Amino acid sequence: MMKHTKYKILLASLLSIITIIGANAQSISGIIKNPKGEAVPNAIVKLDGLEVTRTDEMGEFQGVDITSKQTLSIEHDLFQKKAIDVNLVPNIIILTPLSHKQGIQIGYGEIEQMKSTQATSAVSGENLKGFSTFTLGNRLSGKIAGLTIVRNGNEPASDIPDMFIRGTSTYNSNNILVMVDGFEATINNLLPEEIESVTVLKDAAALAIYGMRGANGVLLITTKRGVNSRVQVKLDTKLGFSSPARRMKFTDSYTYASLYNEAISNDIGYWSPIYSKDDLELYKNNSDSYFHPNVSWYDEVMRSSVPYTENTLSFTGGNNFAKYYVMLGYVSFDKLYGKNSKAKADELKNMSETSRFNFRTNIDLNINSFWSASVSIGGNIIENSKPNHSNMSDLLASTPPNAFPIKNMGGTWAANNIHTENPLGTLYESGKLSNHDVNVQTGITLNQNLDKLIKGLKLFESVSFVSWTRKNYDRKRDYERYQMNKSADGTISTEKVAGTNTDYQIDENTREQSLRTAYNLGASYSTKFNSVHEVSGLLGFTYSNYEIEGNNAPYRNTGLYGRFGYSFDNRILSEFSFAYNGSENLPPNKRFGFFPAVSLGWIVSNENFAKKINFLNYMKIRTSAGIVGNSHFGISRFAYQTYYANMQDKFNIGSSANVSLNGLQEGRIGNSDITWEKNYKYDLGVDLRLFDKLDVSADVFYEKRTGILSTYASTTPSTIGAILPYENIGKVSNKGFELTLEYSDNLGKVDYYIGGNISYAKNKIDYQAEVTQPESYLYRTGKSANQFFGLEAIGLFQSYDEINNPNTPVQLFSPVQPGDIRYKDQNGDGYVDENDMIAIGKPTIPEINYGFYLGAAYKGLDIKADLYGQANRSIMLSGNHVWAFYNNGQVPEIATERWAYYPEQGIDTRTKAKYPRLSTANNDNNYQSSTFWQRNGSFLRLQNLELGYTLPEKVCRKAYLNKIRLYVQASNLLTISSISDYDPEIVYGYPITKSYSVGLSIQF
Repeated sequence: MMKHTKYKILLASLLSIITIIGANAQSISGIIKNPKGEAVPNAIVKLDGLEVTRTDEMGEFQGVDITSKQTLSIEHDLFQKKAIDVNLVPNIIILTPLSHKQGIQIGYGEIEQMKSTQATSAVSGENLKGFSTFTLGNRLSGKIAGLTIVRNGNEPASDIPDMFIRGTSTYNSNNILVMVDGFEATINNLLPEEIESVTVLKDAAALAIYGMRGANGVLLITTKRGVNSRVQVKLDTKLGFSSPARRMKFTDSYTYASLYNEAISNDIGYWSPIYSKDDLELYKNNSDSYFHPNVSWYDEVMRSSVPYTENTLSFTGGNNFAKYYVMLGYVSFDKLYGKNSKAKADELKNMSETSRFNFRTNIDLNINSFWSASVSIGGNIIENSKPNHSNMSDLLASTPPNAFPIKNMGGTWAANNIHTENPLGTLYESGKLSNHDVNVQTGITLNQNLDKLIKGLKLFESVSFVSWTRKNYDRKRDYERYQMNKSADGTISTEKVAGTNTDYQIDENTREQSLRTAYNLGASYSTKFNSVHEVSGLLGFTYSNYEIEGNNAPYRNTGLYGRFGYSFDNRILSEFSFAYNGSENLPPNKRFGFFPAVSLGWIVSNENFAKKINFLNYMKIRTSAGIVGNSHFGISRFAYQTYYANMQDKFNIGSSANVSLNGLQEGRIGNSDITWEKNYKYDLGVDLRLFDKLDVSADVFYEKRTGILSTYASTTPSTIGAILPYENIGKVSNKGFELTLEYSDNLGKVDYYIGGNISYAKNKIDYQAEVTQPESYLYRTGKSANQFFGLEAIGLFQSYDEINNPNTPVQLFSPVQPGDIRYKDQNGDGYVDENDMIAIGKPTIPEINYGFYLGAAYKGLDIKADLYGQANRSIMLSGNHVWAFYNNGQVPEIATERWAYYPEQGIDTRTKAKYPRLSTANNDNNYQSSTFWQRNGSFLRLQNLELGYTLPEKVCRKAYLNKIRLYVQASNLLTISSISDYDPEIVYGYPITKSYSVGLSIQF
C-alpha cells in the first residue's frame, strides 16, 4: 500500500513540474529590420548566449521556444547587439546599426563609414523631431559637431538662422553650400519626417569635390526613400502651445515718471521734476487712466500663449521593381501678435497665422539589370501673415507706458505729438502683409549598370529643377490718432496729431520668382581583386544655372569633379579627390580653377596586434590636406568690371539753357585680376568604438584662407577721386577641434543612452589692409574676424571732484557728469577717444558649440532630453531696448539700478548702481561701444524634454495597428545664462518661446 502511495506522489510531482514548465514556456516569432524598415537577413537569434536560429531573407525567424527565465538576444555584424525582455518580444524588432559600418553620405555618393577618410558628422531626421520650431535650421542647434547655428529671430517663417561650419575663416561671406538629394537647394522649409539624414562635410577630402563652392563647408540633406516591403503607413500628430521664454521688461508709468524726474534733473543740474507728487500718486493707483495712463504695451500687443500643430502622414513600401516614399505634412504656428479681442478675433487670427503644407514623393525603379531610375518631387506651400509694420518690437520699446491711453474717451485711437504711433492701433488698423510661397524641387536620375561589360562600372545622369514663387499681398491703410487735452478749467478736448482714416489699399500683384536648374552626369567604378586590393573611382560633370526674376544676371557654375580611392586589405585607405570648376562671377580668362585634396586612413583595429585588445572594437586614424575655394564673396558681383553711374550734376547743351543732361561718373574701378578665395585645409582625426558600447570621433584641424577680396580704401587718401577696386589681399587662419561621444547600454530591463558633441573653432585675421594706427591695439589684424572693439569701462564717475581731477583723462565724446561711465585711457595721452578702443570680450560668432542628449526606455515607457549651448561668445546691448529714454522711448527694468544722488529727495544709489545716470537726451559718452554694455553670451538651453509611452503590441493588434505611441513634450524649458534680463540667443525682437505639446504616433 505504501509502495503504491509513493508512486502516486512521484507521479503527481512530475505532472506538477511539467505543468509549471508548460505554463512558463512559449513559442515566439519575429521580424528583424533596420531603422529604415528593411529586412535584416542572417541575423543570429540567441537564447542564453547560444545560437538557436537565424533570420531568413525576409528577416523572419519562427518557432523559438523560450521560457520566462531565458535571455533572448539578436546579433549581426552590422548592428549593435540587442537584448530583449522575453515577456515583451515585439513582432518587429528594430536593430541599431554600428556607427562605423553604416553608410554615410559624402559628396555625390555614399560610402561605408569604416572605409571613409573624410571628416564628416551627421544626424538622422528622427533626432530632429523633438524641438518645435517652424524652420528646420533651428532644429540643428547642438546636433552636429562642427556646425554652428546663430539664430536671427524666432518669428515663424522669418526665423532663418545663419549656419557656419567650423566657425568662420573669412571676413566676407561665410555662407555654406546646402545640397538636398545631391543638388543645391534650401532646407529651412523641410520637415524632419521627410529627412533621412543631415550630414556636414568639413575637411578638404570631403569638400574638394565641390571646388570653389566648398571653402565654407557643405551641408548634405538626404530625404527618405522606399524600401522593399509591404506598405508601411505612419501618422504623426502634435498639438501644443507656446509662450515667450523671456519677455521685454519695461517699467510701469509710476516708475517711468519717477525716473524721468531724475533724468531731467540730471540734464538741468539740479532737482527739477516734471511730474508732481500728485501725478506720481495718480500713476501709482491707476485712478486716472486717460490723463495718467499706465499701459503695458507689450502685454496689450503680445499674447501670453499661442497654439501650434504639426502633422505628417507617410507611406513607405515597394518591391523588387519599384520602391516609394510618399509624405504629406501640415504645420501651423500662430504668432504672438494680437491680444485676444472679440471684435478683432477673426482679423487677428488671419494676421498672425503662419502655415505650411509639405509634400514629397520619392520613387526608385529597378527597370532591369541594366537600367534603373529615380524620381524625387518635394516641396512646400507657405502662407505667412504679419502686421503691416516694419518692426513691432521697436515700436513697443519706443512707446512709454504713460504716453497716452490705448483709446481716448470718445473711442478714438490715442497718440501725442512726440509718439505719433499707437502700437495697438497700428496692430488692429494698419492691415497686414502676407506672402504665398510655393517651393518645388524636382529631380530625375537615370543609372546604367555596366557590370556585364566591365564589372563595377556604372553611369548616371541626373537633372534637378528648384523653383520658388512668392506672391505678395499688401493690405494697408492709415488711421487717425488723437491727443486728448485737459484745460485749466477741466474742459476736455481732442486734436488730431497723426493719420487720416482711409480705405484699405490692396496690392496683390507683386510677385517674385527664381529657378535653379542643375545637371550632373558621370561614371563610378568599384572593384576588388586578389581579395586585398580595392579600387574605386568617380568622375563627373556638373552645371548649374540660377536665375532670379528682374534685372539680375544668372548665377552659373560648371566643371568637372572626381574621386579615386585605393584600400589595402581593409587596413590602409587612401583617396585623391578634385574639382576643376568655374564661376560667372570671375573674369572671363580666370574663371576656372583646380582644387585637389588627398587623404589617408589606417584601420588600426584590423591589425593583428589590435585584435588582441578586447575592449577595442574599432579604431581608424585618418588625415587629409587640400585646397578648396570660394567665389561667392558676399559683395557686389562682377568686381572685375568698372561701373559707371549717373551724376546728380547736369550740363547744358544746345542753344537753350533749359536743355540739360546728366553726366556720368566712374563708380568702383574694376580689377581684371581678381580670383577666388583659396582655403588650405588640414585635418587629423580618429574614430573609435570601445567596449562594444562607446563610440568616439575626434578631429583637430587648421585652415588658412588667402586671397580674401577687400580694398586698400582705408590706406588711400580720398583725394584719389575714385572707389578703389577689390583685390585678393586678405588672409585669415582658423583652427580648432571637435569631439563626439555616444554611449549606450542597459541596466537590467532599462535601456539607456547618453551622448554629446563639442566643437571649438578660433579664427585670426592674418592680414587686411589697414591705415597706419597710432597704437598697435587698434589694428584688426591679429584679432578675430568677428571681434568686438570698444572702450574698457572702469566704473561710474562718483563726483565732480573725480571728473575734474588733473589725473583723470578727459573723455571727448560728450560732457560728463557724476554717474556717467568712466573709461580707461589706453594710450595714456590724457584723453579718451576712438584711439582708446581695444578688442573687448569674445567674438560675435561663438567659438565653442556643444550639445548633449540622453534617454532611457523601460518596457513601453521612454524618456529623452536634448540640450545645447554656446560659449566664448559676446553680445553688445544697445538701442531703445536697453538705453532709458532713448529717442523718448521706454525705460528697461535694468535702468532702475541706475546711479542717482539726490539726498534731499532720499535718493542715493551711488554704492550699488549697476547702470549709469539717467538722461532725457541721447548721451554720446554712455552710448559708446564698451565693456559696460557687453555681456557674456554663453548659455546652456534645455532644448527638448519628452516622455512617451508605447502601447503593448497585443493592444495594437486588436486595433489592427503595428504601433501606437503617446507622448508629451516641452521645449526651451530652461536656459542657464549669466544674462537675466535678455535672452542670450535673441536679445531683442520677437521672443524665443517655450512650448508644451501632446502627440500621437501611429504605424499601420
